[in-house]
Amino acid sequence: MDLLGRTVAAERVAVTPALTARERLDTVRGAIEACLARPESTEVRPLATGIGTSGMVDLEGRVVRSTALPGWTGLDLGSELADSAPGPVLVGNDIQLATFAECAGGVAVGVRDAIYLYVGNRPGIGLWLHGRLHRGHGGAAGELLPPDGWSAAYRRLLDWAAGHQGAELPTRDSAARAVVGAAAAGDGGARYALRAFAESLAACLAPHVAALDPELVVLGGGISRAGALLSEPFAASLAALCPNTPHVQNSSLGEESTAIGAARLVLEHIENTVQKSPTPED
Repeated sequence: MDLLGRTVAAERVAVTPALTARERLDTVRGAIEACLARPESTEVRPLATGIGTSGMVDLEGRVVRSTALPGWTGLDLGSELADSAPGPVLVGNDIQLATFAECAGGVAVGVRDAIYLYVGNRPGIGLWLHGRLHRGHGGAAGELLPPDGWSAAYRRLLDWAAGHQGAELPTRDSAARAVVGAAAAGDGGARYALRAFAESLAACLAPHVAALDPELVVLGGGISRAGALLSEPFAASLAALCPNTPHVQNSSLGEESTAIGAARLVLEHIENTVQKSPTPED
């Protein structure tokens, strides 16, 4: 990304949760190298690198805890990738960075207080308070230890998918994709399952909305592709549960939100560095 926030080049590499930490890091290094080798990157001089990762990330960029990726807990990603990433390496939680991207350059631009609800293979929350990303004292703001309610919400999708995918055992991700696709095609059962899912999500988020009183809730992650089929029943349920009802919108950045947020983190770092640099008069 250039200093105006425009994408210059992009590279995408498929990974799975089964990769070891070493294999995953090598894949990241390969993606960085391939991106910088693209023709559109020829005249580019990278100044810094932003990394977004799942797991709880502290303010120094260390992964404090990761339940999704084997061997990921305790990694200092900035140090691990310093040999292959240009400039200083800044690391953030994926959902927090997606929140940053959406509020700095997506549907939530100009909003003072917002909650970003990630709805993908797992639920997650990002907080935008007083016009800034809120990471909390140790970087863990918005981290969810999912209660039964979140699991029950996903069960709506899994139950539908289990009855429509033959012998294959659905995952949360495959179930979400199957339900969204079928609902978009007009399947009544899939639309019912998606509505029940949206209502369960609203019930889970309602305490956070009541506590923070945001102006906007942004629905992000893969299942946000369902559009109004998800956002409308979600908004209606939230309105019935909360005294001050926020607006609800689907993400405009989709699956690119974390990468864009990581780049935005770098741009903010560069801007702050320039502002702190001594002037000739100093």
